[in-house]
Amino acid sequence: ALETGCALAPDEGSTRTYPVKVEAGVVLLALEQPAHA
Repeated sequence: ALETGCALAPDEGSTRTYPVKVEAGVVLLALEQPAHA
């Protein structure tokens, strides 16, 4: 399902999901900042 990232039966597995929104025709994608070592 798009909301959860989980495959629907009979498929298996999942994928990561990201919050998104559209403003003035531009898709904004919320990504985590990488951790600093």
